[in-house]
Amino acid sequence: MRRILILVCLAVLVSTVALPGAGHAQPGAAIHDQKCEGGEAGGFPCKNVDLMSYLPPPDIGGGRIADVWGWADPDTGKEYALLGSTTGLKFVDVTDPSQSKYLGQVVVKAEPVLIWMELEVYKDHVFIICDLSPCGLQIFDLTRLRGVDVEQPWTPDRIFPIPFAHSIDLNPDTGFLYVNGMGTDPASAQIILDVNDPKQPVPVGTTHDDGYSHDSLCRNYYGPDKDYKGSEICFNFNEDTITIYDMTDKMSPVRLSRVTYDEAAYVHSGTLTKDHKYLVSTDEGDETGVDPGTLFVWDISDLEEPVLVGPHRLNSPAIDHNLFTLGKHIFHANYTEGLRVYTYKKIAQAKLKEVAYFDIVPMSDAADFDGAWAVYPFLPSGNVLVGGMGQGLAVVHPTL
Repeated sequence: MRRILILVCLAVLVSTVALPGAGHAQPGAAIHDQKCEGGEAGGFPCKNVDLMSYLPPPDIGGGRIADVWGWADPDTGKEYALLGSTTGLKFVDVTDPSQSKYLGQVVVKAEPVLIWMELEVYKDHVFIICDLSPCGLQIFDLTRLRGVDVEQPWTPDRIFPIPFAHSIDLNPDTGFLYVNGMGTDPASAQIILDVNDPKQPVPVGTTHDDGYSHDSLCRNYYGPDKDYKGSEICFNFNEDTITIYDMTDKMSPVRLSRVTYDEAAYVHSGTLTKDHKYLVSTDEGDETGVDPGTLFVWDISDLEEPVLVGPHRLNSPAIDHNLFTLGKHIFHANYTEGLRVYTYKKIAQAKLKEVAYFDIVPMSDAADFDGAWAVYPFLPSGNVLVGGMGQGLAVVHPTL
């Protein structure tokens, strides 16, 4: 299944790499300060989300966008968008979205073509990995952006040697970085790095008893399960299962449980509710072009025996992708459906309520690998970064 999805993604991205957004109509020029009125902001369908700024691909150095992250400078208060792309890591000053400034990129050359680039930020450093195209673990000190207001070339501060990897997850409570999808060797499904000294990663352990790990969510657990309260727990999304580990001892991880469901096609990623009682997971392969996408709700009150509460059907066949929780809202990158925002008051019945959206691909909700790969809702301003794979960068503000 993983090889099939990789080949599909490769075909789509290579066919469009010279013409971002090919096949889907989109605005061709930058747009600023558009309220969501009458279900539209600057030509984009919306609900309870204002458009602060839209920058098309040519305005941010070209290429196609994959992962999106953000950084707020603790000294200056400035806010930045960090964009993993098919040309490298891009930097955009979005402090004043109406005056967004593209500051250049760390160019990453790869063969045959750079497709996936995923990011995490810790202690004012961004960590970068690439899939299919080995680029090592690249580390960039974000404080170098201070005082910069024009485009310029950049180079990483450090390249830590690892094979290509598909995703990374960083536990902000502990400073451990989890590197997933390292090739096809089950013995290297996931490695753990101590990055408390960001430029000097130290390998401290692995998980290797459950095959390929596509993505992970590793956090200190403060949910109802008293046996593991305060423990570092990893939820690994391993294509056909969700596998839960106690990672407190990095040298000897303990597998707590391994669960799946009848409809599993490509178990992809997930997010925890604020109280850590529920896990919401995505499946990147269950859309058929007719059937809607589905999110899966798990009761994790007992980490050794998670219970599938039920599926939550979405409103379109668009492919569900990465999820993030901020307070009482879940922010969802839903590919051609763009940003979707839900409340989860009735999550015990596997029900989510969509309260806001911003559709980065106005002309399509098809099950295509295009549109919002990722969104970033954690900037202090309350602005949310939405990356369109072929559409560019939108800075939006939910009015919830």
